[in-house]
Amino acid sequence: MKQERKHEPAEEDVRLVKDVDQSSLYRIAGVPVHFPFNPYASQLDMMSHMIHALNRSQNSMLESPTGSGKSLALLCAALGWRKNFTAKLRLSRINVRNVAMRYSQRTSASPQPLTEKNSTDNGSGRPDVSTKALPHIVDRILYEAANGKIPAGLDKSDIDALRDYQQNYAHIKHPPTIYFGSRTHKQVSQLVRELRDKTPYRVAMAVLGSRKQECIHPSARKASSVDEACNELRVGGKCEYLGNYRKLVADESIAPGGKNEIWDIEDIVSLGKSANACPYYASHELAKTAALVFCPYNYIVDPIVRSAVKISLDDNI
Repeated sequence: MKQERKHEPAEEDVRLVKDVDQSSLYRIAGVPVHFPFNPYASQLDMMSHMIHALNRSQNSMLESPTGSGKSLALLCAALGWRKNFTAKLRLSRINVRNVAMRYSQRTSASPQPLTEKNSTDNGSGRPDVSTKALPHIVDRILYEAANGKIPAGLDKSDIDALRDYQQNYAHIKHPPTIYFGSRTHKQVSQLVRELRDKTPYRVAMAVLGSRKQECIHPSARKASSVDEACNELRVGGKCEYLGNYRKLVADESIAPGGKNEIWDIEDIVSLGKSANACPYYASHELAKTAALVFCPYNYIVDPIVRSAVKISLDDNI
């Protein structure tokens, strides 16, 4: 597949390490994907199938034998697609807001709202283009255009931009979260190492593990059931580590750009011990805003577990 050597638009939540080799940039199904070496044909095929499915918001079932490099291919494809999608989402929002602003500047002054349910007047007599009002302004512009009259100051490209936004991006509240399931913690650790050592992608990430893996309370760790012991200490207000878990959430070393920005369970447990803070609740809190979450398979496929850990698969990967 032909290589592409162009830089992608910069984004706040997905970035590349500075020394990334641009010769490793491939364009797959229209999406720039960084890969650390010349991919095998099976890896290219897997990335292509995955990206095509993501472009169409479809599910995809792929199979590849052990040792074929599927984990690295899936990581790079998912992160490359998310980076590209985030850039397009941001650009679409900017374009739509600019169109709405030009429309509002040419709208005759009127204190009347654009809809009965939501006032879009900002006090100046012109439609407000705030996030709350924007959908109603877009609807009004498209309504006028559908009736054969493109509003003054706008053209067909503006209408096309609004239709594209309404069809593909209006329902998106935030870029999708990537949930990467694995059978064992050993495999999760391997995925984390590949992300850190072999890919240039750096995102806000989290690793979800069990209390047995992440609890640092001395008495709970010695109990026959760490889960039950943890719950008893938590309900009784006797876990001093739980009250400090936000120290870990705010720790800059595991945030994007920090020295441990790509971390594993052992890393957050070590930090938790140093800060006397609960790694289990910290990792679950970090997962709420992460772009990439590593977790056991059952966190994704078991609806009861998925609900308990508050994972939503809607509009996510």
